[in-house]
Amino acid sequence: MGPAARRDLTLEAEEELTGVWRRRRSLDLAVLLPLLGGLGVLPPLVGLFTADVRLFGAPLIVVYLFGLWLLLIVAARLLAGRLSRLQDRPGAAGEPDDGAG
Repeated sequence: MGPAARRDLTLEAEEELTGVWRRRRSLDLAVLLPLLGGLGVLPPLVGLFTADVRLFGAPLIVVYLFGLWLLLIVAARLLAGRLSRLQDRPGAAGEPDDGAG
């Protein structure tokens, strides 16, 4: 096996590892997103927005909660699209088996 063939194998292995890494990072983010959303509605953080201030005619706390809700929806949609693209890639099914099953 010549140096060019070894280089090609190394590049293929690196691309496969990068794909696995991206998928795992995306799955980690999928777990983290609802937790961050839950933290966003805890009283200590929501309490920061209870001031008697109106934004666009609505109390600041309402704008914050609906903004957080919208942000979570958009983030979940983007993450779902990314996970779908990573799942559809060739070689996505060739991830290392964890032995469960």
